[in-house]
Amino acid sequence: MAFKKNLALKLAPLPVLGPRLVQMGLVRKYGQRVVTREKVRNYILAQREKALKAVEVKSLPYILNLDTLNGCNLKCPFCPTGTGQHERPKARLPLEHAKNVIDAVKDHVLEVRFYNWGEPFLNPNIFEIIRHAREAGLYTIINSNFSIRVDHLAEKILDSGLDFLSLSVDGLEQGTLEIYRRKANSELVFENVRKLVAARRGRGLSRPRIELAFLVFRHNEHEVPRLEAMGKELGVDHIYPRRAYIFHESLVPEHPDFQPRQYEFTGTCDFLYQELTIEATGSVSPCCTSMSSKWDIGKIQDLEDMRRFWNAPEFRAMRALYAGDRNFKQITGGKNILCQYCSLVSLRPDGADGRKGKLSPLPPSFVADGKTYAHGFDNLKATL
Repeated sequence: MAFKKNLALKLAPLPVLGPRLVQMGLVRKYGQRVVTREKVRNYILAQREKALKAVEVKSLPYILNLDTLNGCNLKCPFCPTGTGQHERPKARLPLEHAKNVIDAVKDHVLEVRFYNWGEPFLNPNIFEIIRHAREAGLYTIINSNFSIRVDHLAEKILDSGLDFLSLSVDGLEQGTLEIYRRKANSELVFENVRKLVAARRGRGLSRPRIELAFLVFRHNEHEVPRLEAMGKELGVDHIYPRRAYIFHESLVPEHPDFQPRQYEFTGTCDFLYQELTIEATGSVSPCCTSMSSKWDIGKIQDLEDMRRFWNAPEFRAMRALYAGDRNFKQITGGKNILCQYCSLVSLRPDGADGRKGKLSPLPPSFVADGKTYAHGFDNLKATL
């Protein structure tokens, strides 16, 4: 099934077989409810324009990052929200604004991700927002730390119609979980998981799909062999270890398969062709890595003319940079763009630019301002 889906998506550029195969792949991933002919055509066009490194595009973004709350109950050391280095004011996107964004993009967006700089379930309106997005024909996704106390949480999640729930759980015991997920409560996390699984089973539902993502660090890599058994015991759909962005040597795992993440993309940045990022403040960010408002491109009101906005000077300049245009600044009248400071895109075809074995690159907005994470590990005793 996965092979057929991946094959279908890779064959998108084929002039005759492409659309039909791509539609099959997208339906398998998102369901018939989400996929329309217009969305399939837009998806294929976006893939072609990305392959050509087009500067001005005719396609529209097919993924929406809609951050409805940029506050969190945890203090994760490699997150600017957790370290207090997020430069935007604390905000909760008004309910009507969230609905307006969804309505503005529903004809070309396939999936909406309700998270970025905060814990989404702390927004009391999130369940109504999810429901609105689902009714608008979008595939809904949330990432949560699940160390939260919300009355009737499982029932509210199921009632909302959420399609996919990814849980960041980086420790099977309290002692390992709290080293990175600072202030998290493992007993509460797994209690919430069990209640949701039981409630889903009681209703005979298959949604939301529940996955546990286990970021591997030095202090928790000994728990990786237990993950499969833990997943079965909890009754989740999938639990898997994955590489993390790591910004301090003390947390780098010994296992070679879990070294710090480096590149996200090769050749050009996928974000510039597929993802629209809306901040909880109502501003539009160039990508989901920017925590500084000085790089913002516009406001949600600009989405009224989405095609024009998606070709704003900042977007065109960023695409031109990766297309190899040395005069990309002329597009913005000499103004700097965030991509100038980004090291998440490998310009080598093989994705190897000589950073293997090193720490992860800092977010571009940190690089631009000469900042590092205030993670506090340099001041701790060597206990890891």
